[in-house]
Amino acid sequence: MRAAPQQRAVAAGAGVIPGPRPAATTKAQRIAQLRDLFAQGHSMKGAARAMGLSRVYVRRLAEAAGLKPDPEAVKKMVAAKKAATRRRTDKRSPEERARVRAATIAAMSAKLGIDLAARNQRIIDLRREGWKLPEIAKAVGCGERAARHVIERAIKSGILRPFTATRAPKPDLTPEIAAHKLAEAMRKSRITSDEQMAAFKRAQDHVRRCAALPPVTDAEVADLVAQFLARGGRVTVCPPRAAEVVNSGAGFVA
Repeated sequence: MRAAPQQRAVAAGAGVIPGPRPAATTKAQRIAQLRDLFAQGHSMKGAARAMGLSRVYVRRLAEAAGLKPDPEAVKKMVAAKKAATRRRTDKRSPEERARVRAATIAAMSAKLGIDLAARNQRIIDLRREGWKLPEIAKAVGCGERAARHVIERAIKSGILRPFTATRAPKPDLTPEIAAHKLAEAMRKSRITSDEQMAAFKRAQDHVRRCAALPPVTDAEVADLVAQFLARGGRVTVCPPRAAEVVNSGAGFVA
């Protein structure tokens, strides 16, 4: 429970020493405080944290008063915070920063069960060859966000250039490459034995031959039917539905 300003003031001799600034309690006071925070460079989230209120309430309050964070002031505040953080971290020597970085990578490698240093180096090598980010992430086995983070750190440290060379063009389809692609297709389709491959090729040849045949004529149809009847075949004709027997409940009636 917040104390009143009179209770926070402390009487000392001939004057009065004021206590901390009282928090805004009315809506007008909160709007004025919110306007000052936006002018200082606070975002909606930062203003809510500074006022000790929820973001939903602060957003509604800003919308009701027509207030918005100042983008330029927000950028300045973010830059000032980054500069302060950089000043704190720059106090460490390069050797100490490298040692902390190596210890962090070793701890993450032990936790994930992979060699992060080798993975990061492979990401840098592939990027230097001109690979795209999705291809690098797929080849290394990590997410695009992690690969982008490694590349950005390498560019910032000077290991990589911002603009890398393009990838070399793909070679022409030679017999060796064609054989390799055929073997890969066989592996993916689970065709492993020579007999299965031969059966697969025979089926393909049969489909091609059938597609190349001309349409069947009426004479050929009549000849096929005559051969069928000569072998003892019998043509069955289904009766129409009106001629079928009906079960009326008392038995089947024709």
